[in-house]
Amino acid sequence: MDVFKTSYLRSNIIAWLPIQKGDEVLFIENGMEPIKEKLREMTDSLVCTSLSDCLKIKRNFDFVICVGNFKETAEALGDAGADRLSQAKSGITFLKGLLKENGRLVLALENTMGLKYWAGAKEEKSRKYFAGILQDKDRGGFSQKELFHILKETETQGKFYYPFPDYRFAMSIYSDEYQPKTGELSDQVGNFDEERLTMFDETRAGDTLIEEGLFPRFSNSFLLSAGQGDVSLKNQKEEEILFVKFSNDRSREYNIKTFITKSAEGKRHLIKMPDNTLARSHTEGIAKAYRELSSLFADSRLLVNRYKGREEGLELEYLLGQTLEEQADMRLETGEEEKAVQLILQAAEEIRKCREQEIFSVTEGFSRVFGDVPLPAGLMAAPFNDIDAILPNILVQGESWVLIDYEWSFPFPIPVNFIIYRMIHYYVETTAKRRVLKKYDLYSQAGISLEELSTYPLMEEKFQNYIMGSHIPLGKLYRREGKPVYHVKRVLNEIRETERKLELVFYFDRGNGFSEEDSLSFRCEALDGEHQVITRIPEGVKRLRIDPGNEAVTVELRKLHWVNEPEKVMSFVSNGHKLKENLFLFDTRDPNILLDVPQGSGTLALDLKIETMSLEAAEWIAEKIDKKYRLKKLLRK
Repeated sequence: MDVFKTSYLRSNIIAWLPIQKGDEVLFIENGMEPIKEKLREMTDSLVCTSLSDCLKIKRNFDFVICVGNFKETAEALGDAGADRLSQAKSGITFLKGLLKENGRLVLALENTMGLKYWAGAKEEKSRKYFAGILQDKDRGGFSQKELFHILKETETQGKFYYPFPDYRFAMSIYSDEYQPKTGELSDQVGNFDEERLTMFDETRAGDTLIEEGLFPRFSNSFLLSAGQGDVSLKNQKEEEILFVKFSNDRSREYNIKTFITKSAEGKRHLIKMPDNTLARSHTEGIAKAYRELSSLFADSRLLVNRYKGREEGLELEYLLGQTLEEQADMRLETGEEEKAVQLILQAAEEIRKCREQEIFSVTEGFSRVFGDVPLPAGLMAAPFNDIDAILPNILVQGESWVLIDYEWSFPFPIPVNFIIYRMIHYYVETTAKRRVLKKYDLYSQAGISLEELSTYPLMEEKFQNYIMGSHIPLGKLYRREGKPVYHVKRVLNEIRETERKLELVFYFDRGNGFSEEDSLSFRCEALDGEHQVITRIPEGVKRLRIDPGNEAVTVELRKLHWVNEPEKVMSFVSNGHKLKENLFLFDTRDPNILLDVPQGSGTLALDLKIETMSLEAAEWIAEKIDKKYRLKKLLRK
């Protein structure tokens, strides 16, 4: 299965565009069928063209869309001998000429300065490490600075949007007016195309960039809306789209899109819409959840975010403020761990104030979602529940706390302790800095027994399976089809181990034997086992021991002689076996070569190549060699 070419998540990058059924759209083919299929759903007038046929287009369009192949398009449209920026300018100019008066040119392309490329992902087009950063001639993307220059030179208006993790599997779309908050850049989709390195924690680095106001410059990808005049992307109500979140890596009947928009007077709107017709009942369920939860939490400080109906979905009140997750994180950052614990336990207490609680009993609905799991008797449960009352979904509004996302609400009893378990679990277990709170035994302090803790993870697993249905999420696909990731720590460990195995050490005997204290070591810089050494032997040394590596090895001796003497391999004593002329096998983890140092000899020249092997293989070969030599010796007699 080619995830890149078949996953419908590929179409997220264009699925949010305000394309109407009557709009005329030109799509420059990129081999991605899901994108083409989504465009066919969005418009009745779609023209698909190959790169080679672009020049044949003689009409104008409301949207011209180029996803991931702008460099190739620009090369096809521009002068073959021109530099990349000149070709890009020609490409923009030509494609802009295919637009109607208020049309939009939409380009999705990689950012050569993207954070993931600094962290060790290969550049998309050249398939090289750090190609954009090093300005490799084969790089395919453009930096934001380069794109600003291209737009200016072509007298084109442009507005930047920032797909995350990138344009290929966009799960969120940010803008300059709505940038990510710290902690949001954590859902990194795995690499399906090439193996990669991981130089550092991208989530933590992303948080630093956000705090420094540098996220736009280091976004992994751009979506650029270009044209003349106002090129911002607006919905049917002429509200500018500031942010989109896709919750569609799950069973289709639960797939939704969340928009944050801004009207002409500057008011912001939070809109949830089904991602397909099957998901309409899921968004309609949110309206019922509002009424039920508002009543059930009437005795607590928890309020429920208000909503109103809207075409094909609903609009929730857009609220400003910090979430409980952000407040807990702030306490951790200032070293106030106990205050963070107190905040979490306060949230648990408010959830426990839910009205109409009775002794929990299993229902058909519960079993369908959470399976048949063993639960202790006597647990309390409300008749209606929002199981996703986790810290990032609770917004602080003065003395009140507001449930801002109650999508996963169910009309049957669920143990209140399970809801509290999820709230603690999804905070404490998500990052290293939060896991320091595990020592406070939060589950126990919140009234959750060990018996419950053995069951709630099973319930959570069943719930995740329920919302996935037959859909295989990208995370599972990555485990099956993803390419390797090599963390720099692992690479360094491998390098250190290889260096150790191939290390060359000189031990000096000045009459009292060999010792570690009187030695000189040489590293194999290229890790290929090659050593070319010319070194002066200290005065007073009577014998020299050379250890080629620290494992069973073969050693090809090309040179071993005193400087100013014939370049040859002089006589020596060793614990190895001669395979052929100047090639030796050492069936020991302590290989060594012994030389007498003549008086007056000062500088030794050594050229050899070490190749490691398993001790078992070396011992087997050595036994065969010895038998062969014994047989030859007998025949000579």
